[in-house]
Amino acid sequence: PTTGSLHQLAAYHGHACILDALRDNADANYSIENARGGPEEYSDIHVAAERGNVAHLNYILDNIEQHGRQCTKPSCTNKRPHVNYAIGAPLLDTMAADGKLPVVEILLQRETEPTASAMDEAAANGHLDVVTFLHSKSAPCTTAAMDKAATNGHDEIVHFLHVNRTEGCTVEAMNAYAARGNLAMVQWLDENRSEKCSPRALSAAAASGHVAIVEYLVQHKLVTAAAPALLVAASHGQLNVVQVLRGSFPHLCVAKPLQASVNASHDEVVRYLDVNRCDCCHGIPLSDLTKEKKPAKKRKRH
Repeated sequence: PTTGSLHQLAAYHGHACILDALRDNADANYSIENARGGPEEYSDIHVAAERGNVAHLNYILDNIEQHGRQCTKPSCTNKRPHVNYAIGAPLLDTMAADGKLPVVEILLQRETEPTASAMDEAAANGHLDVVTFLHSKSAPCTTAAMDKAATNGHDEIVHFLHVNRTEGCTVEAMNAYAARGNLAMVQWLDENRSEKCSPRALSAAAASGHVAIVEYLVQHKLVTAAAPALLVAASHGQLNVVQVLRGSFPHLCVAKPLQASVNASHDEVVRYLDVNRCDCCHGIPLSDLTKEKKPAKKRKRH
């Protein structure tokens, strides 16, 4: 094996004494070269961090500080740029996303600056302890933090970000909770946030048969474009949702929902929509109404 792979093996197993021997028999600059890694290989720092070998990680970082060379990149403004050059924000961001709080604490102590991705991904993966710690260190984040936490059902993190951060969220937060069928969080977001939702919230809830969500969105006028939701509810055989939407939006044409429910063999939906037609579909035979139209032939240009 190469000297680099020996460093990685020592880092994997947490053998600091092996690193001592390798360092004593290598070029003084090797520690920084090996710590940087490359596009196709992990560095010894990455290996130690992934394994959660805190003591070993500290050992490697101390060794870099003692033997590493200064970074010549213009982007390096860190007080200890050789350390920043070796580990950088990507490793910290990855460890935050993985929920490895002890490693995140060490990297921040070494003055590595996190990007917004650190808190965004920690929130997405439900690591409240990491989110709380990064917030205490004034780390940045974006609206993706709350959006992704909502998408994955991490309610406690959504509440924390709402109370403690100013970035907020987008319509995707309520969209996600509507799709999950979480009425309590849809209501909470409606009452506490200004972003609300998009028509996708109604369609997602309709597709999954979340009647209570559909009723809430309609009654509170959070979504007024209901045609896509009626179509998707009919195609998924969600009769209760179809009834709610048809009753709330009697002006909607039922031709496409009828055709979708016929194609999917949702007979109950077909019967309901056939009886409760819109004005524009009255008097048309059901077979004609649900017949798929052939695409018009393109005219040849002469």
